[in-house]
Amino acid sequence: MSKRDGRRLARLLDTQALVHVSSATPQDVAAVLDHYLWRPAAAGRNDRFDGQRFASLIELLMAEGEDVAARVVADLDPNLAIAGLSGFVRVFDPGVLPSGSAAHLECEVGGYLVRARTAQAWDAIVGLLVTLADDRPESFHVLMRGCRRLSNSTPESDGLDELMLAPQQLTHDVSIAREQRRAQQGYLAAGDARAFLQLAGQPPSTDSSSIDAIVASYFRALGDAGSQNGKGLVLRNADEAADFARNRELAFLSNVLVAGCSVYSRAFTAQEAWTAASGICNLGLEVGPAPDRVRAFEAGWRRLHQDVSLFVTDRLIATLGGLGSTDAEIARDLYRLRRELERNRDAGTPWRAREALDVIAILDLPTWACLAGLLNECPVLPDALAVILDGRAHSMSATAFTNFTTGSDFRQVHEFADRLGGLLADCGPTSQAPRPVAPTAGTPRAPASRRRSSSARKA
Repeated sequence: MSKRDGRRLARLLDTQALVHVSSATPQDVAAVLDHYLWRPAAAGRNDRFDGQRFASLIELLMAEGEDVAARVVADLDPNLAIAGLSGFVRVFDPGVLPSGSAAHLECEVGGYLVRARTAQAWDAIVGLLVTLADDRPESFHVLMRGCRRLSNSTPESDGLDELMLAPQQLTHDVSIAREQRRAQQGYLAAGDARAFLQLAGQPPSTDSSSIDAIVASYFRALGDAGSQNGKGLVLRNADEAADFARNRELAFLSNVLVAGCSVYSRAFTAQEAWTAASGICNLGLEVGPAPDRVRAFEAGWRRLHQDVSLFVTDRLIATLGGLGSTDAEIARDLYRLRRELERNRDAGTPWRAREALDVIAILDLPTWACLAGLLNECPVLPDALAVILDGRAHSMSATAFTNFTTGSDFRQVHEFADRLGGLLADCGPTSQAPRPVAPTAGTPRAPASRRRSSSARKA
């Protein structure tokens, strides 16, 4: 475990009184570890269990004391503890395997043969198991039996089913249990958030049952079943009740953006998500009155999708169709960018072509910064837009942005789109051409490192 990870985990555990206060409850433990032991695969994607962090947890707990480690691990969800331990050890009944092999770290604990999968955290894990066997035998045997079940050899594939193997199934079950616990705290699962945004971006329909089901499930998990009043709150008048309902709906929409969306290929912060959700609701209310903030958000999200994402994508595709280059490598990347835009535009997901925008940075960095912001999954107003439209040179951050809040913001997007062809045609080794230069088979491609350094010089 690195010193940085150790300090971070120590602060986290100490803040939540899991180590130094004996009154910490299993719920306290679960709440902290539901945060620490999981990492998102990418912004807007499902979190994944991080076995390396589990090993760091065991090492830190054992450093605090064997009794502390045994208490915390015994209070964990047994499936979570089994999933974590089984990534580092295999467990067998004595006599099943020949023992004493120099090629393996192994030992017998409490009537089980424990063999290391990796040397990482081996001493801490063995010390933990010995303490559990002595002080908490019931928890020890639950963990050992679970690890033993996962240590069996992989069954032969017969092609008759596509069931997950036992380790993958256990991790899936642990993930579902975590989502259920976090839902009671106001968190939204990434899958539900993505489904909500996908449905919100579709043309309006009289059947909104799918979105309503996601919203109702979220509030039901919080325990108020969609009622206007929260638990334990006394709302003195209709205005307070309306304000509470609006804030509650905005909290849900903010969680949707944090869990299921991205900005500049990263997750939203809580404050960014709240500001973005408020702005999108305002865009929807400009279209017409809405019964609640969720319906206003749907209208605003569709407006962003149509008037920013698809509009800018169409204009960029048209611009690239008449743009060529005297540099074969740049011409090849421009052609690839156009093809990516066309493919993802047809799929209704133009933001997935953002990685191919790097060639625009070679031609003009402010133009690239504008396109990178406008073609986010949640479109934003990049600060670079003002640099281009005002025509004044000054320092800027390529990822600084504000949110769309009113329809007047779209005028800046349209003005930028009208100037897009001229911005790119005036830059570097490009020229107006009737057709883009397509890549030819066998043409060598410069290494990525060389292309990046070349891009920096040209920018």
